[in-house]
Amino acid sequence: MAQKRIEEIFKALAKKHDVPVYVIEEVYMSQFKMVKQTMNDLEFKTIKLPCWGKYVPSKTKLEKVDYSEKKKALEEKKLKNGSKDT
Repeated sequence: MAQKRIEEIFKALAKKHDVPVYVIEEVYMSQFKMVKQTMNDLEFKTIKLPCWGKYVPSKTKLEKVDYSEKKKALEEKKLKNGSKDT
C-alpha cells in the first residue's frame, strides 16, 4: 500500500518537473545512499536529514571498529616482523 503511494508521488513529481520517473527515484534514494556511505566511513560523522532526524553512530559500533582496527594493526605488525625474520 505504501509502495503504491510512493509510486504515485514519484509519477506526480515527474510529470510536474517534466523528467522521467527514474530521475525522481534517484534523487529520493541519493540521500539514503549518502547515509549508508557516511555510516560505513571510519570517521563516524553524525548525519542530519531534514524531516528525518539525526543518524548517530552507536557506541557499540565505535567499539567494534576500534577493536578491529587494533586487531588489524597488530596483525600487520606481526606480518612485518615475520617477513623480516625470513
